[in-house]
Amino acid sequence: MNEVVWRGGSGKTSEAALTGPASTREKSATRTSTPKTSTSMTSRIVSTEKNLLEKDDRDDRSPGASEKSNIAPAVPAIVIYKLLGFTLAMIAGPIGMYFLTLDTIFHGNSTWAGATAALTANVVLIAYVIVAMNEDESEKREAAQIAKKGQ
Repeated sequence: MNEVVWRGGSGKTSEAALTGPASTREKSATRTSTPKTSTSMTSRIVSTEKNLLEKDDRDDRSPGASEKSNIAPAVPAIVIYKLLGFTLAMIAGPIGMYFLTLDTIFHGNSTWAGATAALTANVVLIAYVIVAMNEDESEKREAAQIAKKGQ
């Protein structure tokens, strides 16, 4: 159910309830015209239906009180640990390699030390991609073995 409210420039209001087809409109709605001196009109639609927050929370998709909900993490802990390890390697590896090689190997040449740090970052990134690909392949192999045992 929507209610349309018209306001003219003088502040007088006329209301018309639009609840459906003309045969079911409220007969008690009053209409008053706005003064002829008013040239600007604004309108707003006031909804009388319940919004998502006002609706009842009961839903067929939610588990009942007797059912246990699945609280297992979406991502296994080992994957999170790998990601954290590679994140730390991506931070500490290039910075450590820069300062390690700056004075010991390249004797103050920051260009070569920076290039070594960039190379280290690429090595860490490639290692992460390889580990992720191997993990994906191992999941596919496990799924194939389970499917084979089910036959």
